[in-house]
Amino acid sequence: MSSIYLKDNTYWYHRYTYNPETGKKDKRVYKSLKTNDYNEGLLRKESLDKKWDEIEEKDRVNPPKPLRVLIDKYLEIRKVEVSQRRRSPITYRSDDISLNQFLDFIVGEYGEMDIRKIQKSHIIDFKDYRWSQPKVKSQTTVSLNLRVIRSFFSFCLDNEWIETTPFLKVKIPKPNKRENYPPTEEFEKITKYFRTEIEKPKTNKPKPTDGKNKKQSKFDWFYENEWFSKLIWLILNSGMRVGETTILKWKPDSDDVGTGHSYSYSYLSDDMKSIHIHFKRRTRVIPIVHLSKMFGKIPRTYMKNENGKPVRKTKKYVFENERTGKPHLTGTVSHLWKKLSVDLEWDTRWTIHSLRHGFTSYLLNHGRDIFVVSKILGHSTLEMMDIYGHTTRDDMVDSFKSLPKN
Repeated sequence: MSSIYLKDNTYWYHRYTYNPETGKKDKRVYKSLKTNDYNEGLLRKESLDKKWDEIEEKDRVNPPKPLRVLIDKYLEIRKVEVSQRRRSPITYRSDDISLNQFLDFIVGEYGEMDIRKIQKSHIIDFKDYRWSQPKVKSQTTVSLNLRVIRSFFSFCLDNEWIETTPFLKVKIPKPNKRENYPPTEEFEKITKYFRTEIEKPKTNKPKPTDGKNKKQSKFDWFYENEWFSKLIWLILNSGMRVGETTILKWKPDSDDVGTGHSYSYSYLSDDMKSIHIHFKRRTRVIPIVHLSKMFGKIPRTYMKNENGKPVRKTKKYVFENERTGKPHLTGTVSHLWKKLSVDLEWDTRWTIHSLRHGFTSYLLNHGRDIFVVSKILGHSTLEMMDIYGHTTRDDMVDSFKSLPKN
């Protein structure tokens, strides 16, 4: 039902039309008829009625599919999967970030779009845009963005929201191979540095002076984050992933059980002699008797002000962020590692994950059994060892020496 009315000596058209997002006639349409003659206004009203009737019919038969709405719907489904332990929270966070980056780009460049109008050219434009950003320094980042978006479009295709995917023949860059890792001598150097830090007696450092005369030494940030050195020491002595260490709990929750699901967890045994890990759908138990002394020194409680009163809190996580009561973000750990590498003039190409590579290479180069090392790392196949086992030219030469002599 439509109508016209006179406003400021001009007739205006008004009606409620079908809203595909709600399925109801609750979308208002206002349009100036650009005339002050009533009969002329009625003729133009009839023309607009016909136009909007056709649009309504088209929307009922083939309703619009806004990209924004479908991304929200997809992320909501993924959030439910996280609650059901069918998807990792880390994976969901990557999906959320990458898809919203894609949406912001599309809206900024082309405006709100129907998903069926997204073409290969839009994907390539987004790929080029990500490459052009100063903070993106690795093709691994772009690869992750594109793989997340490709999964989204595949999901839409499976649900018949689209008839074809714009990712056909779109080349996704391969993630960078981690070829930079601390070789044996450097790995020993790093280990020695952190051993010294771990074995230092704890001292009550004086609080720095506030105000313009405040002075801080180069490494004050390091001592203000005591948990950091212990977390790195754990990686150096266990080969654990940084994501496995940040979520490490003092004891398991009631739902830290089961295998084959995407939910990740790690926790200490009651005697602090082993760590139970479920990560990337694989479960393993690694002995950490050699680290029991360090864990024994880590406080399990801390004081926090609540409503102006000091309250003693019990830690759920071994390396708990005392401000939030949650694990430290892996990005925080990576940032602190990079800062330490710069301050100590270590090779800045080494990432946190490079320590896992260095750990593996150190064990293999010292004759440890490849099957045992694969169990420590949580890999089930020898093919995965190719990621971490860094063969040198000397290793290959030595292998040829073992061939039968003529």
